Amino acid sequence: MKNLATRLAVTSSLLLFSVGGAVADTGFIILGDSGTGKDAQYRVAESMKATCETQQCDFAVGLGDNIYEVGPWSVTDAQFDKKFEAPYAELDFPFFMVLGNHDNSLLVPGDGGLNLRGYLEVSYTKHSDKWQMPKRYYSFETPANEAFFIGYDSNPPSAYLPSIFNPYFWPNGWYMKTQKSWINKELSQNDSPWKFAFAHHPYITNGHHEADGLIQGRGPYNDFVEGTVCDKVDFIFAGHEHALEILEPVESCGKTYHLVSGAAAKNTGHYRDNPTHATVWDSYESKWGYFHGQITATSFTVTAYLVDEAGVTEQAFQRTFTK
Repeated sequence: MKNLATRLAVTSSLLLFSVGGAVADTGFIILGDSGTGKDAQYRVAESMKATCETQQCDFAVGLGDNIYEVGPWSVTDAQFDKKFEAPYAELDFPFFMVLGNHDNSLLVPGDGGLNLRGYLEVSYTKHSDKWQMPKRYYSFETPANEAFFIGYDSNPPSAYLPSIFNPYFWPNGWYMKTQKSWINKELSQNDSPWKFAFAHHPYITNGHHEADGLIQGRGPYNDFVEGTVCDKVDFIFAGHEHALEILEPVESCGKTYHLVSGAAAKNTGHYRDNPTHATVWDSYESKWGYFHGQITATSFTVTAYLVDEAGVTEQAFQRTFTK
């Protein structure tokens, strides 16, 4: 019952921001690795504002690393204002957030070793009109039910420093087993035409965060994704890599496409020496950026926007996927 209540609460929040209630299509921003509070974040926010003046924007999905570099210290931490409320003050729609490794830092920024810190960002939902993170993992549907979104917690099996003091969060511990069961139940019971999963860590990327790079728990994380969302959702949205990518499906994950959007405030991602995955489109330029998605019952149009040092925005890519 709690999971149903959470979904209803989040969907109701989305309806409040939807002019005229249920609509025939839905537009949204996809951004990640955003929470620096520095100039680049503000330039990207200005670009998103301009995009949303000409494109439909009903909400945003935020893909983690929301509060750099070590996450918040309390639910009233001033970082929430500096690194979220102020940059996006002129974007009048909800942001559906998930946790990143920097949001769960313990000893070193981004080590992901203190999952308890992430609950501060869950609690912040009650203090903000815009920030939406009712649980560490949750789901919502668009008002016209043409799409189902499932936000999951990728951190426990992907942390540089595991939760050594809390077996509850170990990759094969109770928390991840419960999350896996919940995701499978949610997806099996939903019949929306489009299904999207979003989390911080990518399943695949051609960047330096790929398998033998900086995702230390790659085996457990791959097992988790393959046992939950692979081949059951149309796209996995992720951040972590400070670049933009859309990658073709791979055999181990079935029909699912992979979209990486981790350049909303940093652009330090770079290719591996031998990138191995087939690319629909990518950008590892010295620019920042984000994606815009437009959904109908039969189509999903993805547009990439790049932002340069001067704040000039370029529409760099667009493709429509169809059912």
